[in-house]
Amino acid sequence: MLKSLKIALLVILSFLFQVTLFARLSILGSRFDPLLSLVIAIALLREIKHTELIGFVLGLSYDIFSGGPLGTYSLAMTIAGYVVRILRDRLYTNNPITQGFCGFTATIGVRFITSLYLALFINPRFFSISFFGLILVAIINSLFVIVFSWILRSLILIKISD
Repeated sequence: MLKSLKIALLVILSFLFQVTLFARLSILGSRFDPLLSLVIAIALLREIKHTELIGFVLGLSYDIFSGGPLGTYSLAMTIAGYVVRILRDRLYTNNPITQGFCGFTATIGVRFITSLYLALFINPRFFSISFFGLILVAIINSLFVIVFSWILRSLILIKISD
């Protein structure tokens, strides 16, 4: 029960930062994404099941609060949570390099999925990705994944047996 409360508190804080502070900051047209980093960090924990559901709920919450098209971010976060959950059985998830790699590739994948979704279903002009901004934000989100993984492991005190 206490583990769930700690995770819920971390999720709420990340969501508040995403909706308030990071919604306004952008680097070369790309925005930081602590929610995605948190979903990836949670998906890398072997003890937590159904990370795609966590990604969907966080993505849908962000879609509602951002005022954008409903379902865009929830679809991308669901896919990211699912793919990383599948990968965690094949990777050594306690390694910061693995965590950073998952954060980097998930950031690029989510940006591509949301841009493609918006271009296909909303307006074709939405498919515009700033390459350098995306790479920089992917690196920063990778660092967020490493930090969130460390926080989750230290708060929850999960013993990793890889």
